[in-house]
Amino acid sequence: MKTLISGSPTMNIELKMKHKSGKNFIGELRARKYKSDKEKGTIGAIRDITIRKNTEEELEKHREHLEEMVEERTKELKEKNKELERYNKLFVGREFRIKELRDEIEEYKLRVKNK
Repeated sequence: MKTLISGSPTMNIELKMKHKSGKNFIGELRARKYKSDKEKGTIGAIRDITIRKNTEEELEKHREHLEEMVEERTKELKEKNKELERYNKLFVGREFRIKELRDEIEEYKLRVKNK
């Protein structure tokens, strides 16, 4: 009877492989050491993970594209924010100037009235 060796790590290796039909695929080799009364060795299995790997690559491309879009939009928003700050300063300054002019008019009216 073969027994997996307790504590031995499972090896996970991705390999580019060719099926006997000639089709290329990405395989995942999972192997682990074993021992029996007469022998010891490694036992493993290979499974086709081509679809998973292709999907991961597509997701990565979409993630990168989204990051580029976010970066571009952030840059646009920063520029718009600077523009709004500039307008805000202009309007606030204008409001202060209008108040100063109103105060001067009131002062002038009082001087004219008191003459």
